[in-house]
Amino acid sequence: MINKFIRLLNKYDNIIIFGHMNCDGDCFSSQIAMYEFIKNNFKNKKVYLVGSGVEKMFSLFFKPHVLDDEIFFSSLGIALDFNEDYRCEDQRIFNCKELAVIDHHNVGPHSINNTSFSYIDNSASSCASLLYKLLVKKCFKISNMMLTALFYGIVADTNRFMYLENDLRSLTICKKLIKLGVDYKSVYQNISLTSLSSFKVTSYIYSNFKIDNKVIYCVVPKEIKNAFLDVGYIGKYVNTLGNLNGIEVWILFIENDDDTLTVEFRSKSVGVVSIAKKYGGGGHNLACGIQKINFKNDLISNIIKDINKVLNGEGI
Repeated sequence: MINKFIRLLNKYDNIIIFGHMNCDGDCFSSQIAMYEFIKNNFKNKKVYLVGSGVEKMFSLFFKPHVLDDEIFFSSLGIALDFNEDYRCEDQRIFNCKELAVIDHHNVGPHSINNTSFSYIDNSASSCASLLYKLLVKKCFKISNMMLTALFYGIVADTNRFMYLENDLRSLTICKKLIKLGVDYKSVYQNISLTSLSSFKVTSYIYSNFKIDNKVIYCVVPKEIKNAFLDVGYIGKYVNTLGNLNGIEVWILFIENDDDTLTVEFRSKSVGVVSIAKKYGGGGHNLACGIQKINFKNDLISNIIKDINKVLNGEGI
C-alpha cells in the first residue's frame, strides 16, 4: 500500500492536504503529520495544507496556508479524516488533478469518487493512527513535529483513550510515540486549553441540560450558537455532558439558522449509531451524529425514546 502512495506522490510537484468542515484535533493533526512527512522526504515538492485548522493548535504547530485558485488544477489533493465529498471544508479539492483519501469513518453515500489512492479503515480510532501505520517506517525521515501531531490526533479523537479499538492498537502506537520522544505533556496541555467564549459555552450546557433515565442532553438554541461563532463547531462540546455518574448516553442538539438540527451522540458502552442512521446520520458505534435534520416538535423526544429503547435492550 505504501508503495502505491509513494508512486502517486512522486507524480506531482504540488501537493495540497485537505481537512473536513468543523476541523477537529485529529483532522488538523493528520494534516500536519502528512505535511511534515512529504516535506522531509520529498525535498523538491511544494506541499500545502488548507482549511481553518484548530486555532489553539497553531502555537504547537503552524497555521494553514492561503492559496490562489490556480494552483489546485496542477496539484494532487489528499483528503484526510473524511471520505464524503460534502464534508470537505475547501471544495476546491475537486479542481485537483488526482485525489487520495485516508480516513477512519464508514464509507457514506456521498463518498469521493475516482480516487487514485484510498485507505479507509473504520475499525481505527483516528485518522492519525492510520497515518502512523502507513508512514512511520525506518526507510523514511520522521520529524518530531510529525510524531507529536500523530500523538495529538490519537489522544484527541479517542477523547484521551476513552474510545479505543477492540485490539487497543492506539495505546500501543502512543507508547511507541512517547518512546520516540514525543512531548506528551505539551500535547495534553494544549488539548486542555480553553478560551473565555469556550468557557461560556460550557457554562451554558451545564446550566441547561436535561436528564431522562440514563440519558443526558442539552439543546443549544441558534441564538446561543450564533453568539459564540468564534469557538467554531458547537458540537465539539458534547463531551461536556459525559462525566455525570449514572449516565450512559449524552447528546447535544444544536439549532441551525435554517430550522434544522445538528445532533451529536456519545455513549459509554452501548452502541447508538443505529439511532443516528435511523434519522439520516452515521458515524462510529459509540460516537456518531446527524449532520442536519428538519426540526419538528416531537423530534427530540422521539430520539430520546429510541435511545432509551436501545439502553433497555429493545429494538427500534
